[in-house]
Amino acid sequence: MVEEPAERQWLETRLAPLLGQASDMEARTGTPEQAETFTAWRRFLEAVAARRPLVVVLEDLHWADDALLAFVRHLAEEASGVPLLVVTTTRPELFDHDPDWGRGPSDGRRPSRSPPCRTPTPPA
Repeated sequence: MVEEPAERQWLETRLAPLLGQASDMEARTGTPEQAETFTAWRRFLEAVAARRPLVVVLEDLHWADDALLAFVRHLAEEASGVPLLVVTTTRPELFDHDPDWGRGPSDGRRPSRSPPCRTPTPPA
């Protein structure tokens, strides 16, 4: 995906821990830093999307930990210049945990969302 050797090595070093390929020391210390890991994953997904349009689907975000939610925010806010669509699904419980989930600056790059509907759907 990434042709430049230095860029490829940088990405591999930071993606490996999330794929279960980190050394014992990396797993214990949490290195590299979260921001660099987020940037590496974003840049990897941008490289994939640069070759052809990419849709990333993440289901059941109500089960996600804070780190994954932070990464999804990072991806949605920072990815640019490539055809990349991030689609997520969740139950209303996520909005209890994180009331601002899905809201971001209205800059025209992504749609805004309405608050979740808490009214039960009548039977058909």
